[in-house]
Amino acid sequence: VGTMDVMLLLLSAVLLGAAFLLALGLVAIQVIHGLPAHVPGEPAKLSVAALRRGLSYRRLWLLFVAAFGQVLLIQYASLWLRWRRFYNSSEPLVNLQKDIEYGRGKWLDLYEPVIPNAEPNEKKPVKSAIIFVYGGAWGSGSKDMYSLVARTLVLRGHVVAIPDYSTFPSGKVPDMVLEIRTAINWLEVRYPESRLHLIGHSAGAHLALLAVLTMADVHGTSEIFQPLQLVPRDKRAVSSLPRTEPEIAAYKRIGSVTGLAGVYDIASHYQYEAQRGVEFVSPMTRAMGGPARFADLSPTNILQTHRAHTGSPWAPPFSLLFVHGQADKTVPLRSSVEVSREIARHKVNFLKLPDANHVDPLFALMCDQWVFHAEVLDAIDRQLSS
Repeated sequence: VGTMDVMLLLLSAVLLGAAFLLALGLVAIQVIHGLPAHVPGEPAKLSVAALRRGLSYRRLWLLFVAAFGQVLLIQYASLWLRWRRFYNSSEPLVNLQKDIEYGRGKWLDLYEPVIPNAEPNEKKPVKSAIIFVYGGAWGSGSKDMYSLVARTLVLRGHVVAIPDYSTFPSGKVPDMVLEIRTAINWLEVRYPESRLHLIGHSAGAHLALLAVLTMADVHGTSEIFQPLQLVPRDKRAVSSLPRTEPEIAAYKRIGSVTGLAGVYDIASHYQYEAQRGVEFVSPMTRAMGGPARFADLSPTNILQTHRAHTGSPWAPPFSLLFVHGQADKTVPLRSSVEVSREIARHKVNFLKLPDANHVDPLFALMCDQWVFHAEVLDAIDRQLSS
């Protein structure tokens, strides 16, 4: 065994040890932060009953495994450095406008293609106007983190808007949905001659599809969407719900919705989180407003109810693409499979990525050297040109 091999082994041991200690710290932080308010049926404060339920050996082990998996995301540090460099610098072929207010006190970043050596005020024809909705378990994330997704799409001639939204605890899912809908309206007004497309990852895929389903109620697609009472946090702002002609026009101009590793059945996903031992610390239940709201805020359930009332699957005036990794341990493949069954077959495209994890579909859009880059981008290109 050479000196270099010994050094590599020592370095690996040090990194694994550090990851182990960091994971233990994350477990402690998650338990202290999440357990008191997240045990269904338990008091909102820390109690002996909550501790006994939440701090079993099995749960602590599952939490450690989940936390250790998060620590291992450090292997993607190079992508973090790339998006930081891109977002904080300039690129000749991409025009980035940061922090544009799109409504409801929220901001988005807008990425537009640039024509080299163009005349003043000359604009490059826009193929499509895309909204990218990022994920983060409804409780984290920011628009700047996904600038490389925008870069990939802008270099292909598209405009991309990435809105921030009120992640929990600043807002709950109804607030997030209203904000995504407002961003769609904003983009429709900004680019009245372009088709609108939505792409979302994980929780962002859930929000994108839910936003479109609730817009379908405005469009009159089905009364089945009316039971979803979307009320903003500020009750005085009820009159500002986007039930306007611009929203109807925006819905009519949607060309596609793409979900990358999305969550579509909240009750089913809660059970999956429970199997992983993370349901107490996940923001999902609190972001939904409690288990009583799971069905109303689940696209799969909404579409199943639609089929029960109409006798046929939902057939929107646009196509949907579901991309999911077959080795996704965060959101299982069945999430996308089950929701796709509730949509008319001629409206659905599906890309299953063998051996892909939860972040592979996303990172494939960020990096042209990622293993699934060609497959994911080709599938999205077909959606955008349909």
